[in-house]
Amino acid sequence: MSFRTSVDVNEAIREALLHKPSNIHITVGHPIILEIKGSLSRMTASPIDQNEFEQFARVIRGKEGATSILSQSSDYDGGFTIDDIAGNRRRLRVNMTALNSVRHPGAASFVMRPLDDMPPTLSQVGMPEELIPYCYPKDGAVYVVGPTSSGKTSTFAALFRYAAETGNAYHGVMRCYESPPEFALDDLSSEHLIIDQVAVNDAWGLKTFADAVRNAMRAHPCAIMIGEVRDLETVQAIVEAALTGHPVFGTVHATNPTVAFQRLITRYPAEIQSSGLYDLISTTQLIIAQRLVKCLDGNLAALREWLIFDPSVRSKLYRAGSPGAVAEQMAVFINNKDYGQSFAESARQLFEEGRIDEATALEYGAITRP
Repeated sequence: MSFRTSVDVNEAIREALLHKPSNIHITVGHPIILEIKGSLSRMTASPIDQNEFEQFARVIRGKEGATSILSQSSDYDGGFTIDDIAGNRRRLRVNMTALNSVRHPGAASFVMRPLDDMPPTLSQVGMPEELIPYCYPKDGAVYVVGPTSSGKTSTFAALFRYAAETGNAYHGVMRCYESPPEFALDDLSSEHLIIDQVAVNDAWGLKTFADAVRNAMRAHPCAIMIGEVRDLETVQAIVEAALTGHPVFGTVHATNPTVAFQRLITRYPAEIQSSGLYDLISTTQLIIAQRLVKCLDGNLAALREWLIFDPSVRSKLYRAGSPGAVAEQMAVFINNKDYGQSFAESARQLFEEGRIDEATALEYGAITRP
């Protein structure tokens, strides 16, 4: 199988979609790889060469090939649409990155993620019922954290679908800023909530997530969602929005709530870190960390660790003083069921339900070896 024409490329993408992958990996020097339920599978036997990769780039970006795109930046984020074999319009999130390959100088890689238009339900993402009321604060920040492909965006989409369908949380216009938008939140039918989706770092959109927060503040939204909290300017903008009475939702790439909080505070320069720490404690309402694990039935399930920032938690975190001491105190609260839940407890519940195997339960500390 070779990919010398646009027809070849489109047929390859359509074939990949038949397998319902979570990600499609296209890299110079490697076969096309599909990521399906946490496992990797080859779709092609032969590796992709540079000319074939250029053809993929031209199909995805029009006449602009990989060389042209990557001459302007080391990576590219965007979207792509295609009709699948059944004639259904499908959207894919695309990231292209330049590689420093010894064997293939000038090589690059695509990761394409198929997107579902309809957001999942809270039941489908496994959101614990006892946590739902804390996910919709009147003001302050809610962070969902985890590694790439841990379901952060899906969790937020499910929360916003619930808010739109029930009217139990927000009334008005919500602004969601993503790079690019994944679920079609603006298609949700609701008498209570309108969700506007805005692309960030797009040719026709806002350039940064900090710009997105400032844009939202001018629109008088009932809630704001920020696709990724990655720099000081964005952290400060979120804090400002939260302090002025807005509920703000954001994702952070971190392994657990404690690490996420440390990542946020270390964005501040040393000379203003104390005030930054105070602001973050004051404005954070909830941090949820999640990881996807493979179940015995072959599907994936989310393990979740969280901490609810209620007045008693804030009081002790204020007194902790330093970022290190705050992290230690957070770890104590996470293991107290009145304020949080650990990954170990989440894994224990799945193990007792017969959904994960003993090896996974051991890995997350849910059980100990006899």
